[in-house]
Amino acid sequence: MDIAMQRNLTNLIDDISTGVGDGDDPEVMKSSVSFLMQNQQFEKAVEIMVNLGQLEEALTIAEKHNV
Repeated sequence: MDIAMQRNLTNLIDDISTGVGDGDDPEVMKSSVSFLMQNQQFEKAVEIMVNLGQLEEALTIAEKHNV
């Protein structure tokens, strides 16, 4: 995930974020949310936020960006 963010590989991050699960490093997932938000990948960012338990923030982003 870190390499994909460093190289701006949004398609790869989309694939990785689809498989987000309980065993994933929360700090890496938080970094990926920031990266996805910067690249206007709001739907994937919201999915990861929900998996991280950031429900209110995910709802706010979803409403703001019509996700």
